[in-house]
Amino acid sequence: MSEEEEKIHIPKWDVVEDLFNTVSDHIDKMFTEKKANFIEIDIAMMMIGEKIRQEKHFVYSQMEKQQDAEESEPKDTKNTHFYG
Repeated sequence: MSEEEEKIHIPKWDVVEDLFNTVSDHIDKMFTEKKANFIEIDIAMMMIGEKIRQEKHFVYSQMEKQQDAEESEPKDTKNTHFYG
């Protein structure tokens, strides 16, 4: 595996922290301004979790299609043309 491929799998912790802080601040605001209770917050977080799982499934299926397409391509393409 190349160095570039390895970097893809390292989380960008600054992005993770920013997202967490944004969500946490918004949850606090929902408790105070909208008088949301823990059940409503929990349902919303469950819906967000489901959305993330759906996106992950979509990405994995796209990766699988791409991998299948790469495997089905001919390995040796030189001199495969009729006049080539």
